[in-house]
Amino acid sequence: QPENMRLFLAGTVLVAVYLLGRYHDALKLFRQDVASTIMRQGNNLTPISTVGLISHRNTTIIPQNGRLRLKKGHLCDGYDGILFISHVLATAGAGTLFFLSLVDSLLYAEKYNLYPFIHVNNDLNRPCYDPKVHGNGSIVEFSHLTGRISSLIGKGNMSCWNKQETRRMRRPGPPIMEDFYTKNYTLKGNGLWDSYFEPVTPYPFDDDSCQETPVFQMKRHDIDKEMHRCSEVAVRSWLFQGTPRALLPQKNESLRDWLWGNRRRASSIVHKHYSLLPWLQELVDKANPEPRNCLAAHIRLTDKAAVVARDKKGLEVYQPYIEAYANATRDNKSPIYIATDDARVLETIQKEWDPEISARVIVQSGVTRSTSNKSTFSILKNDKHRSNSEALVEMYAMSKCSFFVHGFSGMAEAVVYLNPSLHEKSVNIDDPEGQSPKEFGSMVEDALKH
Repeated sequence: QPENMRLFLAGTVLVAVYLLGRYHDALKLFRQDVASTIMRQGNNLTPISTVGLISHRNTTIIPQNGRLRLKKGHLCDGYDGILFISHVLATAGAGTLFFLSLVDSLLYAEKYNLYPFIHVNNDLNRPCYDPKVHGNGSIVEFSHLTGRISSLIGKGNMSCWNKQETRRMRRPGPPIMEDFYTKNYTLKGNGLWDSYFEPVTPYPFDDDSCQETPVFQMKRHDIDKEMHRCSEVAVRSWLFQGTPRALLPQKNESLRDWLWGNRRRASSIVHKHYSLLPWLQELVDKANPEPRNCLAAHIRLTDKAAVVARDKKGLEVYQPYIEAYANATRDNKSPIYIATDDARVLETIQKEWDPEISARVIVQSGVTRSTSNKSTFSILKNDKHRSNSEALVEMYAMSKCSFFVHGFSGMAEAVVYLNPSLHEKSVNIDDPEGQSPKEFGSMVEDALKH
């Protein structure tokens, strides 16, 4: 009898271990399936502004609207580590910060099977970090098992250079799964992310399943230079200087096709993880309440940096495209959503353009706009929370439209990440091979017939 009981218990333990292993494998495959499903959907992805808001408080292991939800007590099951995302590009505005820098970190976490946790209280980011809003509030301190991230230097077509192309740069490599140590961490206030978005994942550091799971954290220089410019994981919104040739458009590959590869990867992350807080979503719906096949035009004039393939272009460059759209939609009078940082743009449209077109223009009301070449986040340097909020409303409001006119910009890329169907229904005025106004108007007419 005792011998039978011992055999029974041993068999039970073996079955439990086997099932637990199968559970971990299934969970990992499930995560991969959620991401790959989103990637396959491509242009059919639903704009994020129409997706119901998701609470991460009482979570279960089921997909909802393409987002992975996890049960408390099992947060780290199936993961190889935790990526504590605490740094962003120091000079990034809202579009680049939220939709390039943070997307890059989330892509890194996905590539190396790391549980992503975002808390950015980085006062080194001058354009967006507002210590009065993002740094105030509770302070959480904890210690956790910590590992290091390797650093790689590219060779040949993967060589990465500084802007002057005088010094070779490194890029973050895989996490190092040995030589762990204990490190103290401090979380201050809401941080940048939680001030505008629902948490990507629940707080993991008090979860039983995460106690022996190592945490990895990129340093500031990893983000500022190495990830953004050099990593094969990162997405790019235009031709960054110094980027490895292997990551730029290849022979016979158009700029538009190259951008789609970046946009498709970023869009999968955005639709998996991004959900605005309710108060911000209300502002988006107020700014653009009835999309009805509207045209979004992002006209950035004050602070657009003059870099390779990217320069300032005046309203006169956008006007023929907006007029072509207006002619193609003259019967239904669809709205034209203008997002601009320059108040003079709206003044010119109202005073000098055809009244039938200007009457269709809608804008986000009460927004700070410049009347000079001074950027809006410079004007709002003492109220960066407002600057961030207004920029996010512009991006999400534009993403509700069916057509898009834009130049190279982090904000413009964010709009396409949110609504990837705009890739085929947009014109980039900075693309030398882009559509003419006539071609754009014909595309709008054809799209509205189907």
